[in-house]
Amino acid sequence: MLTKQAPIALFVYNRPEHTQKTLESLSANEMATESHLYVFSDGPKTDSDEEKQKIQAVRKLVTIRQWCAQVTLIESHSNKGLAQSIKTGVSQIVAKEGRVIVLEDDIVTSPFFLIYMNYWLDKHQGNSKIFGVNAYLDQKKKLPGSFLMKRPSSWGWATWQEPWERFMAFDIESQYTKQKQANESFSLFGLSSRAKLLSDLMSKKLEKDVWAVYWSYFSYINNAFFVWPEKSYVSNIGFDGSGTNCDIRDTSQQLDTTSKFSKKQTKIALLLYTFRCSKIGFLARLKLFKYNVS
Repeated sequence: MLTKQAPIALFVYNRPEHTQKTLESLSANEMATESHLYVFSDGPKTDSDEEKQKIQAVRKLVTIRQWCAQVTLIESHSNKGLAQSIKTGVSQIVAKEGRVIVLEDDIVTSPFFLIYMNYWLDKHQGNSKIFGVNAYLDQKKKLPGSFLMKRPSSWGWATWQEPWERFMAFDIESQYTKQKQANESFSLFGLSSRAKLLSDLMSKKLEKDVWAVYWSYFSYINNAFFVWPEKSYVSNIGFDGSGTNCDIRDTSQQLDTTSKFSKKQTKIALLLYTFRCSKIGFLARLKLFKYNVS
């Protein structure tokens, strides 16, 4: 089992208030003093002085404190956009470190976030059926343990070099054309909104700076599983109209900052989750439970 803590990649842009909350919560983690934080700061979209000032404020914030054991700031002079920033940044870290924990500037973490992420990254290292670890759970009630399910999440997640490099080499357009039956069933497992988004992107009806829907599709095509938590270890504070691909709605979630991380993983948790989740159809729920690998 690995002992070195996984590196953290944080992607920031022009939201100093959000970034500060994210950094403060991350630094409160028990493993922060053992972790290397890489902060990828995207460049301005326009020549607006206001935008440039906000970006500089974020960069100053990153360097003003020792948020983790080691902090490396990677600045981009041009604007890559969210999708390209994440693809290139994650690729850079996994090529160097073999694995990575990923956050965006609006993801506030619980004090046990890093313990949870590192434990499952160590536990499932080298398991070809598992592509990553999710930290978000859209349930208020705590489950009896973590579980494995065929759905990735982009709100605080982690992966390893092998599945990520396979994803980066994945020819999405070619595979989407060939995999007609899979495309039709992609809406199962609670992925109907992603299936519609992917269809619109592939048909060129929509142009959007996204990456997670492609990661979801790639994982689905490869029958990959992800670790899901017994409770949410993150909260998204970005649904205030300030972020990329975020509308305005209340997704606030009170994080449990007292009960510690549990190493238990159980199918009962999956069963409870899928039957509580109204977004997943009945047949999909049964398949989710049937195809769990734990």
